[in-house]
Amino acid sequence: MKTKAVDEQQDIRWKQRFQNFVKAIMHLDAALQLKDPDILQKAGIIQFFEMSYELAWNTLKDYLEEQGFVDVKSPRSDLKRHLN
Repeated sequence: MKTKAVDEQQDIRWKQRFQNFVKAIMHLDAALQLKDPDILQKAGIIQFFEMSYELAWNTLKDYLEEQGFVDVKSPRSDLKRHLN
């Protein structure tokens, strides 16, 4: 049985992750506006994409768990399970 403090912590966690996700998307968007990026800038763009993807998944996972969904494991397995 969950306590109120645990519920509040999970509620806060997904909201904090969402704020970080929004920041990462803004950085990715700014990086994608670069004209003719060099190799280091391209590596940074890839890093921003990976960070955005990871934060998107973790935000969704935390939110779904806070909403009562169980057995949320990985993006691939969950998408396969729900799309088939």
